[in-house]
This record gives sequence, C-alpha cells and structure tokens, in this order.
Amino acid sequence: MIGGAFPLGFSVCAIIGLTINIIFGCTFVHYIMHNVFFGILAAALCKVNRKKKIKLNKTKNITKFILVAIIPLFYYVSTYIFPDKGHINKYCEDEMFLEVSLIASFSKGENKWRGFIRGVRNPLISNTLLWSEFIPPFYCGLLKSAGMAITKTVTFTTFLFLVSLFYLQYSLTYRFTKSEFAAILATPAVLFAGGFHFYDAIAQWQNQSKGFDFISSFGGPDNITWGHPFMGAFLASRVNLLSSTLAILAYIFALLNFETFGGILVVIIQIVRPQNGFFAALTFVLIKIEKIQERVVFFALNALLLFIQGLRPKIITPLWNTGYTKFSIFPPFAFFISIFGVFNIGMLLSLVVHNYYEFTICCFLILINCYFNFQNLARYNFATTVSVIYPLVISISYVGFLYLPKKFKNIQMKGFLYGLLLVITIVGSSSALFGIYFNYQRSNLIYEDDETELEEWFLANSSRTDHILVDPTINWFSGVSRAGRSIYYTKLSSLTFLSTKLDNRFSEIEEFLKTKYHVGDVKYIVYKGGSAWEKSLSNDFHKYFKLEWQNDAYNILSYLN
Repeated sequence: MIGGAFPLGFSVCAIIGLTINIIFGCTFVHYIMHNVFFGILAAALCKVNRKKKIKLNKTKNITKFILVAIIPLFYYVSTYIFPDKGHINKYCEDEMFLEVSLIASFSKGENKWRGFIRGVRNPLISNTLLWSEFIPPFYCGLLKSAGMAITKTVTFTTFLFLVSLFYLQYSLTYRFTKSEFAAILATPAVLFAGGFHFYDAIAQWQNQSKGFDFISSFGGPDNITWGHPFMGAFLASRVNLLSSTLAILAYIFALLNFETFGGILVVIIQIVRPQNGFFAALTFVLIKIEKIQERVVFFALNALLLFIQGLRPKIITPLWNTGYTKFSIFPPFAFFISIFGVFNIGMLLSLVVHNYYEFTICCFLILINCYFNFQNLARYNFATTVSVIYPLVISISYVGFLYLPKKFKNIQMKGFLYGLLLVITIVGSSSALFGIYFNYQRSNLIYEDDETELEEWFLANSSRTDHILVDPTINWFSGVSRAGRSIYYTKLSSLTFLSTKLDNRFSEIEEFLKTKYHVGDVKYIVYKGGSAWEKSLSNDFHKYFKLEWQNDAYNILSYLN
C-alpha cells in the first residue's frame, strides 16, 4: 500500500486533472483539487484493503529500520539529474528537454481548453500532438503552479517514484521468496543489475578488447554514450518510473487474484507510454496460469489501443546480433550474461526449486523484447521497455539464490551463504555503480542569466500561441522552453511519439535559410549571436526582419510585414 499509493494516485488523479484542465488549466486551485482527489483515492484503497481482508505479514524491526533508513539515499540519487544550478546530466539531456518543455507548457496554459483524449500539444514541434509522455509533466506543472521551480518538481517526483519502486519491488520479491533479506537486496538490484565490471576492468588493464558487459563498455570514463536503464531510462524519464511502478503493482494484484485492478493498471500504463504498456500487459498475462482468461481481455484491450494510436511492433535484428556479442560462440547466451551478469545464476538456480514456468516466461519476455521495436525515434528503446520486465526477472533470480541458504540447517553455514548473497548483489550491481560514478559529473550548462533574460522577454512580449523558430542544431533553447512557448522544429532525439510526420520540416528550414524567408506560422526567430547557423544566413536575410531584442548571447527577430 505504501509503495502503490503514490503511482496509482498520481496516474488516476492526473488523468482526472487533464480532463478538468480544459476549464482550470494548471493553477493553484487545480493543484488543491488534485490533492483532494488524491485523498479520496487513498481512502478508497484503504476501504478495498479492508473489504478484501488482505493479510500482511509482520515485518521484523531491523527490516523496518532498513526500509526507512534508505529513503534519504533516493533523494540524493534524484539530484543526479540536475547536479548543479543551471546544469543537467548530459545523459538525461534529450529526454529532459521534452519533459521540461511540457512542464512549462502546462504551467503557462498552452494546453488549456484541450482534453488529453485529443492529444496534448507538443511544445517542441508546433502543430503536432503527443499521445503519451505527458502525465508526469502535467503533475510537475501543477507543482510549478504551486510555486515550485521546474528542477525541484522533477527532483521531487523522481524521489517519490524511487521510494515507491523500492517498496513495491520489496513486496513483489517477498511474495516469491518469503524472505525479507532477499526482498531488501532485490530492491537496489532492480535498478543496478548488470554484467561483470571487473571483467572489463581487467581486460582494459591488459590492453585486451572489452565486450562482456554492455553497461561497463558504455558507461566508462572514456565513452560518450550510456547504456544502462538507471541513467538512460529511469533518471532521464519520470514516464519510465511511473510505468515501472504501476507494472509492479499490477503484477502484485495478479498474484493476489485481483485481475480487474491489475488490468486497469496496465491500461493506464498504455496511456503513460504505449510500448511499456504492451510489455507490462504481456507480463501481466503470463505471470501465472490461473485465471489467465481474465487477464487476456486486458491484453487485447492494450493491443487495440496500440492499433488505434497507429503503433505497430516492428521485427528487428535481435540485439545480440547488433553489438559485440555477435562475435560470441552463442550470441544470445553472451547477451544475457552482459545484461544480467551474476543474476543469470539465480535464474538458473530457480529451475532447481521447480520454478520452470517463471524461468520460461522471463526468458520469453526478454527475447520478445530483443526482437521487436515500437518507436524508431526512442532512445534506449530496449532499456525503456525492459524496465517493466526487470522486476519479475530480479525476483525470480532471488528465488534461485535462496536455494542453498534454505537447504542448509547449520546456522553458521546459513549465515555464510546469506553473506555471500550480499556479495553477489554488490558484484552484480558493480557495473552500474561504477558507471554512475564516472558519469555523475558529466553535465551540460543549459541556462545562465542570458537564458533567464530570454525567458522573461518571451513571457512579457509574446502569447502562448506564438510559434518560435530556433536554431535546430542547438540541443537546448531553455529560455524558450521554460517560457512555455511552442518551437517550430527541434531535434527528433528529444521526441518519442508523434502523430504527425515531419519529413518536410527540416527541408523548409533549409529553404528558409537560403531564399524563402517565411516558414509555417512562425512569429519570432531566435538564434545565438556568432553561431554557425547565423553565419549560414544569406546576405539579404536581415532586410526582411527587424531586431526585437538581444542580449550578450541571443537575438530575437520578427517579420517586418
């Protein structure tokens, strides 16, 4: 209940809030109403809990202490997104551009008078719609309307999601293992599970080629990309955090025979992010055999929503044949080792305790995830969709790890094996932990006083319906996005799902730079002084525009006629 209250209340209240956003917009009154809805839903959950008479096992005092003591760590981790004032972790940059822009867009009222059923206006590409990704930014927009800074709204919601994920993963693992110790260890493992960092470290020291651990290979200090779900998917996206927590709660409901509640959750995940909803629904169906017919109905509903939204799963080259694992004798096996590392041992040991069904569905889900892709534009597509499968895989791994500790009756031997399980968890998490250490300070400056001045000018001199043309070669135009204004065109890597094709946008801008000085319904043009984009403008370009405003970094132009 502790872990599930926030993500469930967050989702339901946000959907209700998006409906009444047509009238109220993102205002403080709306924020108060949102909290009232949250309280009503919490009371309803308590009533369901009492009516169904869910029996909760008594938790040991030491377990309670650990579950509470670890909470401050999650807030510290949440600050990784914005490590310093004006900076953002570079591996969160593209995803956060969309999220921050949506937060500002909601808080400035750009989506007022518009229900989410018809899609949400996309602030990064004008006159296009988003059919997902907008529920967490909407909640952050409400927090901003209550007086919280954008960066604080992101940090705060990330913290709450990580706490929810921690408690939900604990609950899910405990239901499989009946061990509080294993359930506690599984909670960090679901975030940090990976291959063997020490193997790649030794290989590098001996000047040998690496390639046994994709997390270590992409997360080292000499690399410019990052491949782990924690930095690439969880911290970079409140959408993934929301879908993962809802997925775990749906699995718990399925194990408790509350198929209807769980089915509603996987449909909500479909709204949050379609591809995550598909894999969460598939996992929800397969998590157990009993009452599978009832869960199939919700999977069919998810598939129907995918069809309506125009998303079609595409068969791709399996991931083990696209990277270094393709050179292995048995690429799929090498790929599994590079992803899960020592946790593969736990998966195999689960067969010894007759968890044949759970082992089979975990392997099946990962394999399906490797063969299908939903969105070509989405970065970390595998890391994104596997984030709703990881919780089940990790739980089953700890079922296997507990085989030996439960087999021995000698207290000393049991203590040694439990200590070994702690070491296994640390070793299995080492790649991600080292990667976070190497990548924490890799940040980009996204705004200073110049960007703040740009934001203030747009807030004072433009309307929320104005469209702005910015230099598309620059990653962030934070002054424009924080003002909640709609950009004509930006980098496609910042977007995940669009309902409009954009094949002609970039060519229009190319023509604009050369001969055609009117493009779309653009009202203002913003660029950095002395930038390569400014130098590419033709000589007579400024004959058609007047300078509205400038500071040390930026110029704002408008049409003369």
